[in-house]
Amino acid sequence: MLRSPRPRSVCLHERNPSVRIDFVVRSDSASKFGGDSRQVSEYARGLRERGYEIAERPYVAGMAFAPNTIVHVVNVDRPYDFLQVARAAGRNKLVVSAIHHDLQAVRAMRKAEKGEGIRSVIGRALPESGRELVAFAVRSLGGQNGASNFTRLKAILRATLDAPFVWARVGEALNRAQSVTLLALGEEQSLRRDTGWRASNEQLVPNGISTLEASLGSDVESTWRSRPLPIIVAGRIEPRKRQVEVAREAIRLGVAVTFVGPISQSASRYSEVFRDLVAAHPEVTWAGGMAHEDVLAAFRGSRVLLNASWVEVQSLVDLEASFAGCYVVAASTGNSKEWLPMHVTVRGFRDIAGMLLTAKQLSERDSGPGTPNYSWTWDDCALALDQIYAESL
Repeated sequence: MLRSPRPRSVCLHERNPSVRIDFVVRSDSASKFGGDSRQVSEYARGLRERGYEIAERPYVAGMAFAPNTIVHVVNVDRPYDFLQVARAAGRNKLVVSAIHHDLQAVRAMRKAEKGEGIRSVIGRALPESGRELVAFAVRSLGGQNGASNFTRLKAILRATLDAPFVWARVGEALNRAQSVTLLALGEEQSLRRDTGWRASNEQLVPNGISTLEASLGSDVESTWRSRPLPIIVAGRIEPRKRQVEVAREAIRLGVAVTFVGPISQSASRYSEVFRDLVAAHPEVTWAGGMAHEDVLAAFRGSRVLLNASWVEVQSLVDLEASFAGCYVVAASTGNSKEWLPMHVTVRGFRDIAGMLLTAKQLSERDSGPGTPNYSWTWDDCALALDQIYAESL
């Protein structure tokens, strides 16, 4: 697949001012902010500025769509939600932002979890299709914005019937979609292997940078040696991000690491272990959760971002830290190096010690990596989607 050309300034709303886009997002998107939440928020802002009517709709069992609405589904890694939305779209045009994590990497992550809670046990015992079916049923029974009990049970039954073939059915639905947008070429490879998708309707639309983030690199070289934090780790404190494992290795190796990020409410035991490590060992410090602007400022005071997350597609944290003048050390299961080859160093996803030692070596360099050669803005993303919608109509 070739990279997307720079979007042309085509505005569909000038020809059809009544176009409505329904972005279908995670059912828990309001309570659990993530990279996909930021992505949709930026898309919606840019498209509204161009006159589109935009609705951001969390998934709910039995959801329906008005005729002539473009249904833009975000995240196929909740496959049962995705399939039910794809069916509900009916004759409406379907656009998909896949945000797909490689299933082999996800399986390695599940098997590595040490927790004894029901979620960890199910994650280790079942394949991802089975785990997602259980999670889908739990979310459905937990209440979904007014959906009736009958509708919820009907959705669970349909998901159960999908379960033996769920990833193949995801691939079939992707083949029927008007367009499937990808964040990276590596994502395409994983999605084709995991679902059988033919990739004949693909479009590369990577994450954008804001004006604020672009301005971070104005004087990165002059600030390099005076930056007080050699290594920073940013993100919610949760098993997927592996802060506990990084902290333990940092303590063992005597490497100073600063952590930034809020506690995840769904990982209380993990969070307790992390708090205990930070309290007992001066090598690791934790700055807690911060506003986005404060996180960017922390990057400006750091030399290396360490991202040991089990799975990533195109990490916004890696992108932001690079524009702030940081080197990035990341696990091999992400795709940041595809976009930031001069800034990102990749290590095997099991080799946390290797990541730490590499980060330490980079932090001791006499100069930083400079400003990334990366030009996609969120406005470019909105223009790319405008082209996709125009083609669909």
